[in-house]
Amino acid sequence: MNNRSTRLRQFTLGLGDITLLYVSLLATLFLRYGEISSHLINSHFLPFTILFVVWLIIYYSQGFYDLSLAKNNIDFWSSLLKATIINIAIGVAFFYFIPIFQITPKTNFIINITLFSALFILWRQLFNLLLRKEAFRTNTLFIGNSIEAQEIIAKIQSNPQLGYNAKLQISTKQINNAIELAAIINEHQIKVIVVADDPHANQKLAKILFQCLPFQINIYDLPVFYEKITGKIPINAINQMWFLENLVESEYGSYETIKRFLDIILATSFSIILLILSPIITVLVKLSSKGPIFYSQTRIGKNEKPFKLTKYRSMIHNAETNKPQWTTQGDSRVTTIGKFLRRTFLDELPQLFSIIKGEMSFVGPRPERPEFVEQLEKTIPFYQMRHIVKPGLTGWAQISYRYGSSVEDSTEKLKYDLYYIKNRSIALDIGIVLKTIKLIFKER
Repeated sequence: MNNRSTRLRQFTLGLGDITLLYVSLLATLFLRYGEISSHLINSHFLPFTILFVVWLIIYYSQGFYDLSLAKNNIDFWSSLLKATIINIAIGVAFFYFIPIFQITPKTNFIINITLFSALFILWRQLFNLLLRKEAFRTNTLFIGNSIEAQEIIAKIQSNPQLGYNAKLQISTKQINNAIELAAIINEHQIKVIVVADDPHANQKLAKILFQCLPFQINIYDLPVFYEKITGKIPINAINQMWFLENLVESEYGSYETIKRFLDIILATSFSIILLILSPIITVLVKLSSKGPIFYSQTRIGKNEKPFKLTKYRSMIHNAETNKPQWTTQGDSRVTTIGKFLRRTFLDELPQLFSIIKGEMSFVGPRPERPEFVEQLEKTIPFYQMRHIVKPGLTGWAQISYRYGSSVEDSTEKLKYDLYYIKNRSIALDIGIVLKTIKLIFKER
């Protein structure tokens, strides 16, 4: 299964949801009025379409178009409950507090959300079950062995909805020629080959794979397939050539210009919210514990240039008396009010001024402290490469791997940071911002 197939599945999910939204609306009108007239459609189509667009954005932010959530498990039901509650609240606010369409369809809204929720559950359960069927999965052959290869195999075995079936794993020593590999391909109906060993360093293997191209098999090297499945880069399976081939900064010129424009507009707009909330947050911080309102630290920015990062204080005063310490989940130094500020990201609001100054962006790798950077650059391969872009308020690593309280955690987060740096785009940035909303509502 290639990227096109993955996008097709996601498109099918979205198209199914859109279809059910309008089917439920038409069914609502029929149940309510006993007919579906042009007058009823005209009066309901525009307001409900606006509402449906917002609902789809909420579903996206909750991960319903990410195939990793296409499972009938607790995560699915938890995300569905949260999305439904949010969508109901939005619908009530839209129709009763902003009555610009001169309709307050109380009964219609209740019928519509009930019908759609029932249809949505049936549709998603059917889709999730179909994705798990072996007939809908692509038989995959792994050549070679590594920690990253085992990680991918475990990932697709526990997530059959991703569309792959880890059919077989063999070593390069088991393949002597193209005829033997062709026999394996035919016997196991292989459609995808993942090469865990570097074919550039094995000319014999490269030649055998080349001779198998007529079989129309998708052949991936490990870093590419790993990135595709996990959304991160395997730093132990890449080298300096990977960066030269994938991080050509001149290709991001127009993106950086647009992003900077959006950063200024959004940061300026949200600064108004900061001014409104500032007196309230100030009082809360002062009541929570003794000490200053704000907390400033030196952080490392783009091109390893240090800058001052300011946040609302969420820890007790003088939380670090001896040396810098990692922030851990459930950190006892965080005050009660600080937990709320962190959970809602309100403690980050002062960083809007860093965005306006150009030291940060809304989306990017989280800026780290120089003491930790010095340590991590000595320990983690390619760690310095995360500094080729501006740090961000939120980022791919933050939404994918929440806490980083050790060298091991930082290594894992770097894998996500490199994925973002390689694939950064306005569309990805928007997706990250929307999924950050999910973190605000997620219990931590």
